[in-house]
Amino acid sequence: MTPRKISLYALSKSRHASIPKELGLSFAVLIAVCSAVATGQAEAPRVEPKRFDLPATSRVRVQSITGRDKKDPTSESCADFRVTESEVRKMFATYRELKSREVHDDYIWAPCYVDGTIWLAEAPKKGPSFTFRVRPGNTLETNFPSGKSVILGGQPTDSPSGE
Repeated sequence: MTPRKISLYALSKSRHASIPKELGLSFAVLIAVCSAVATGQAEAPRVEPKRFDLPATSRVRVQSITGRDKKDPTSESCADFRVTESEVRKMFATYRELKSREVHDDYIWAPCYVDGTIWLAEAPKKGPSFTFRVRPGNTLETNFPSGKSVILGGQPTDSPSGE
């Protein structure tokens, strides 16, 4: 017995090969969406990065500048590294949380850093406090606001001064 060739038209008219209307409609929607994406008419939903704005009533204190090891040749680039309270506030407002791959691939990890504390109440020690560590190269490590350590980052740069 030789197999018969059946045209798609004949198959669609066959009572044995009917396609449920729901499946046909789903397939049509899938084709329309794929066409829109392929031609650039549809955009993927935009995901806004998580914000880490500090409350206006919080206090920020830059406490120490460390990590300048005279034996480390890269520590020369740390000689002028400083941050102010307003710069720290701006970092929290504009930086986004980084994935470990991004930190590894896109950011420098300088030996120096500036440590500090954030108090959420106007008077220190009256409310919860959090720590932060700012490094040259536009990274900031903090446990704000959840208490869990995260690394935030601005625009990646090769400059140890973060510019």
